[in-house]
Amino acid sequence: MSLTGVLGANLPASVPIKTEYVIGGWIPGDSKLFLKKWRPVLETYLTDSVGPLYDPPISFKLVDVDYSEDSTSQNRIKAGQVDFVYNTPGVLGCIEASYGFTPIATQRQLVGGKESGAIGSLVYSKKDGVIKQLKDVHGRRVAVGQISTVGAYQLGFQLLLDYDINIYAHAEQVIFYQGDFARQMNAVLSGEADIGFLLTGWIEANFPQNIPLLEILEAKQIEYQSERYPFLTSTELVPSFGLSTAPQTPWTLQQNVLSALSALNATHPAAQSAGISTFTLAASHELARKISQSVGFIIKDESGTGSHCLSPFQAVHGIITCPHGYMKQTDEEIDSGCARKGLPCPTGLVCVCRPCVPAPPVNVFPWQVVLGLCAAIFTAGLLLRLGWGGEWVDDEDLEVSYEPSRRPPSRKRSWKA
Repeated sequence: MSLTGVLGANLPASVPIKTEYVIGGWIPGDSKLFLKKWRPVLETYLTDSVGPLYDPPISFKLVDVDYSEDSTSQNRIKAGQVDFVYNTPGVLGCIEASYGFTPIATQRQLVGGKESGAIGSLVYSKKDGVIKQLKDVHGRRVAVGQISTVGAYQLGFQLLLDYDINIYAHAEQVIFYQGDFARQMNAVLSGEADIGFLLTGWIEANFPQNIPLLEILEAKQIEYQSERYPFLTSTELVPSFGLSTAPQTPWTLQQNVLSALSALNATHPAAQSAGISTFTLAASHELARKISQSVGFIIKDESGTGSHCLSPFQAVHGIITCPHGYMKQTDEEIDSGCARKGLPCPTGLVCVCRPCVPAPPVNVFPWQVVLGLCAAIFTAGLLLRLGWGGEWVDDEDLEVSYEPSRRPPSRKRSWKA
């Protein structure tokens, strides 16, 4: 039975809280591309399919988020300007934990007749370049996407961490290409960067002719939900892009939206515009959330009772985490680090150059030495107490005069071995 059949194609109509619901969304690239691809699904299709179920009819409006610092998902949510968010699982996991959003649906990406409801990270270098394996990252330039993206930043970073490689301590330079994956890939191919992280499926959909030019690091054949994953990947997988909704959204509306999205198929013009086959019931974002915490995108509040996410446009200082034995430089040192090393940063981008430096040695006694000294002192005292190895003898009495009001001196004793 289809998901639509389980939920019911049309739940009972009800009086809506309001007549227009706003969906904020993001995909790699620019906002114009996003709106062109996704308005047919998240605006027109939902308005036509769900709107007439209510009296008066409701409509859906799609707006772009996370393409500029003043219009992020978090800013829009705090201002009460969005009711739904369509985004990468890194962002969805964040807003679900921080703002009580509820996941509704997960998309199934469709590329060249192959589809999947999961994404990963493609870690790659130039075929004839200097990097052939992960350990070659030491002293090289790493090209990444927005810190909020699971595929273009978080999963790739986590893979290196699993090999005890921290890009902020061991790479020479980290270059943030934000959502411009085409520019990032061209940077690796041209030698501007040595290694990059890409969202899986993106290169097959946009530049399949470049695949033979790339060295795929840690290439994996992997299954997700009992299906063989059809795209190149270097990492484990998490649920694909999806839709989550604000806590105040009526439950019947959530179910009607899910029912409509799950009714899409690969032949529908709206699905073809977005490059998907359909949507399914939302998968858990727990793994994506744990990875976001591991790489520093989700951080605990000072109270320790909650957490919050960094903005994709927030200064990179906040996400930099240093491994054991290293310390993070000051913000001023981080900002000037690449210039001091003579490493140019591509125009319009943000770069950091080894913001984690070896921590100075701390002169302390090793615990073994301290423990040994304590043991020696204790043993010597014990031997003296027991009288082992010698005996106490009285010296000659001292002829000393003293006043009656004072205590007479004690007899002098010495140790004779």
